[in-house]
Amino acid sequence: MLAGFVALYLWNPAPVEFARLKVFDYYVQAKPRDIPPPQQKPVTIIDLDEQSLETVGQWPWPRTTVAKMVQNLMQMGAILIAFDVVFAEPDGKSLGAMADSAVGLDNETRDKQKNLPSNDEVFASVIKKSRVVLGQAGRVSETEGVKGPPAKKSIGVRKLQREAPDPKAFLPVFPSLVRNIPVIEKAAMHRFGGHGMFSTTPDEDGIIRNVPAMFVHEGDLFPTLSVEMLRVATGRPTVLAEVSVAGMNAVGVAKGLKVRTDRHGRIWPYFSKHDPDKYVPAHEVLDGTADPAKIKGKMTVLGTSAVGLRDIRTIPTERDIPGVEVHAQLVEAIVHQQYLTRPAFADAVELAFIFFGGLIMIILVPWLGAKWTALVFLLTATGSGGTSWYLFAEQKMLLDASFAIASILLIYTVLTYTGYAREEAERRQTRDAFSKYLSPDMVERVAENPGELKLGGEQREMTLLFCDVRGFTTISEQFDAVGLTKLINKLLTPLTNEILERHGTVDKYMGDCIMAF
Repeated sequence: MLAGFVALYLWNPAPVEFARLKVFDYYVQAKPRDIPPPQQKPVTIIDLDEQSLETVGQWPWPRTTVAKMVQNLMQMGAILIAFDVVFAEPDGKSLGAMADSAVGLDNETRDKQKNLPSNDEVFASVIKKSRVVLGQAGRVSETEGVKGPPAKKSIGVRKLQREAPDPKAFLPVFPSLVRNIPVIEKAAMHRFGGHGMFSTTPDEDGIIRNVPAMFVHEGDLFPTLSVEMLRVATGRPTVLAEVSVAGMNAVGVAKGLKVRTDRHGRIWPYFSKHDPDKYVPAHEVLDGTADPAKIKGKMTVLGTSAVGLRDIRTIPTERDIPGVEVHAQLVEAIVHQQYLTRPAFADAVELAFIFFGGLIMIILVPWLGAKWTALVFLLTATGSGGTSWYLFAEQKMLLDASFAIASILLIYTVLTYTGYAREEAERRQTRDAFSKYLSPDMVERVAENPGELKLGGEQREMTLLFCDVRGFTTISEQFDAVGLTKLINKLLTPLTNEILERHGTVDKYMGDCIMAF
């Protein structure tokens, strides 16, 4: 069984991984990250909420309206504006785009409309003058689309060892991207612009527990939206991906600001509960009524909480949360260095829990018995579980003790059951062997303590009984065989009961005589 549990851990099938992730979910739910005070929140979400859609109109809005929102945010002192949306199609609300379909326009007016700058060009001109991070989405399958300008690359690679592999071997791959239309995409190519991928990779149960720091597309590395926001906010030209022989190690997003990743390049945010104070309705930014304290000096990101726009996600602390808050919480966790890590030694420690804990059970159950070994198991389980919780609560490390505890418990249970079954079989065998010769009390005593049996027997002082009926020959002549049998049974049955009640053993019956000891 121990070998099987070790092999199962090394194999790590989906049910084992799922159970481990659920334990980490319970940890985060039991102690979520504290929501920082307003002045320490680095990100504000510009929310396309239901009220904004009712006030301004259904999404997508005219690009001139989005351009005005960007201008207002820059004037209010925002560090940057990022988009958790993609402008993948031209704006059909431009006057030039509507000229051909408009009824009643004369040719001169129609030509004037066509010569006006499109809404997309107006938006692009604003992007060129602002700190803007455009969003992109990855697709897991190849799609045909309009080829835009070459995607901007903002990631460098640093190998911690010469033999360290190419990080592309560990990162998620997207064969195709959903990008912004070329005129908008190209506008953010300047020094203070950026492009980030807002795609997330939920686990099989639909919960987002981690976010890849970068993705691979057509052989190149592209940052996630949160990492690109930090790069643009700090004015860095590139993000530095550190890779070791074991895989991805960390991502340097700014000078002195490095975030640890797992070997697959994933960042594990330490999620807090939903924070409504991070949100500013988009219509308030447009009409100038937004709280300036939530904008000035903040990174802003445009996203939606409207149910109809279908950007609702699940994280360990919340069943339903706007997807944009995942990116906001990730930025917040990185800035405050409150993200979770799974150390490189985690697998070795968890494997040691399983092996040595199981070995202790195998040694102690036959030696000390089930009762005292249960105490050892409780101490072992409490110690390993307590260590796991302490590392999470104090060091933000993810170390799972649940698989080890379950393995040790099953080994203890099976050992205890097989020991009990073996003892029961021995008792049954003893009862069967001696019930023909000893009193029931003596049989039970021997069955409960088989150690009392020893080769050669033992010498004791004993009381022996020889009981005989006086004049039995004369009496027997007065009865036939049936009558005589009834008479003897009436005598020998109560005498036998008296002997057994006093823990005696009937050695033999000889007609009317009983021999007992």
